[in-house]
Amino acid sequence: MLFNSHIFILLFLPLVVLFHDLVSRYPKARQAVLLTASLFFYAYWSPWHLTLLVGSILINYGLGELLHKTPSGSQRAKVWLTLGVSFNLLYLCAFKYADFIAEELSFLLPWQIPQLGWILPLGISFYTFQQISYFIDTYQGQIKERDLLSYLTYVSFFPQLIAGPIVRYVDVREAFLSPWTSADHLKERCSGLFLFTIGLAKKVLIADGIAPYVDTLYQAVSEGHSPALLEAWLLVLIYPSQLYFDFSGYSDMAVGLALIFGIHISWNFNSPFRSCSVSEYWQRWHMSLTQCFQRYLFNPIAMSLRHRKSQWVRQTFPFVITLTLIGIWHGAGWTFFIFGFSHGLALAITQVWRSLPLSRRIKLPRSICWALTFLTVVMALVWFRAPDVPSAIRVFCGVLGLEGMAIHPALGISPGEWVRHTYYLFPALHQFSTWAPIVASLPAWLLVIFAPTSQTLLQRFKTNYAFLTFSVILLAICILKINEVSVFLYYQF
Repeated sequence: MLFNSHIFILLFLPLVVLFHDLVSRYPKARQAVLLTASLFFYAYWSPWHLTLLVGSILINYGLGELLHKTPSGSQRAKVWLTLGVSFNLLYLCAFKYADFIAEELSFLLPWQIPQLGWILPLGISFYTFQQISYFIDTYQGQIKERDLLSYLTYVSFFPQLIAGPIVRYVDVREAFLSPWTSADHLKERCSGLFLFTIGLAKKVLIADGIAPYVDTLYQAVSEGHSPALLEAWLLVLIYPSQLYFDFSGYSDMAVGLALIFGIHISWNFNSPFRSCSVSEYWQRWHMSLTQCFQRYLFNPIAMSLRHRKSQWVRQTFPFVITLTLIGIWHGAGWTFFIFGFSHGLALAITQVWRSLPLSRRIKLPRSICWALTFLTVVMALVWFRAPDVPSAIRVFCGVLGLEGMAIHPALGISPGEWVRHTYYLFPALHQFSTWAPIVASLPAWLLVIFAPTSQTLLQRFKTNYAFLTFSVILLAICILKINEVSVFLYYQF
């Protein structure tokens, strides 16, 4: 089931709110309603994958109980922690990376390694990482009390189950265990509906409007089309805006839905394309994932290297390994590896630059820093979206002008070795209007750079007729706009 579907908005959500409110004074019954709704929400897509989800939760809970009953810091506790984390990583690898590894080994070895051919369960990258965080927090003594119902509800909570944000158990447990009444939390519920509507508008009105141009261009590139200069730059610039509104729209809906039920989950975006450095970008983009990797991977690596004599190793290795693994977390493929590795190198270079004495640094204007960061980020996203390495290389060749420039003959410029004539500004988009992708993406980028963030809009929200009328009208427009269900980009992760 998808947030941007009629069945979710008009049937599922109202029924869950109704049953939730009937028992919301009783925490256990409230959790039972949320758990039942979440399991149904997940099973609606694939009942078979529900068994995998529940099985993973039960095994993790059992291992977590063994870890909790073991003295903290003991050798046995380390064994249970290692076993729990290893189970989740192997579980994730079996579904997400096994076929890719088998394919690569078959290419290198003289015999063929059979592939599993398993379908990737929805949200597997998110709920496995939530459970890893549960293990580590338990080992560190941050989780004192827990019960099976709370744990089941925490992992399967439907607003953040499929595509995050990644939530820690310690941040939401008290909210699950507290009684709740809609009368006492009217503003919270209204603000949640407002934020859900903002996120739905991002997805339905903006991201889905840009998607056909991105899909068409990348499909053409994957089939061997070499984009010309302007076409390649359009591809580089238009996809990040689609990805931002698609994923931030989902995250806003997740936070808004959780607020409707009195649960506060973390924000995932804070105007990342306004960043003036790559490190700032990762503090603003997919924030829950960045915090998870920083807390459980980057910090331990940095601490283990703090006594190394080589300043280069101390400052660069933690960034490169962490960002490379973040890239691999997104998917099995060399494009994701290169995406993460390129960001890791950029962060390492930034860190080395900051470690230089002030007298040796060149003071760059903020506008130049923003432009350099923006170009670094959007270029790296070519690797993120390209179906394979050759496709990405074709895009970069076009960006550098190696494939020439395609222009309309009416401009009066004679064709030559570098210039070729076409009646379409973007030849691969010949079925669309020449200016349609620009008209679609330019307002999107203006919103990304200059519009208030969702956090700011939520802070300005007031429970009055103006805001409620705006929410209802915008929600109605989005519902009418939903002609066919389109999945979120991060569902594939």
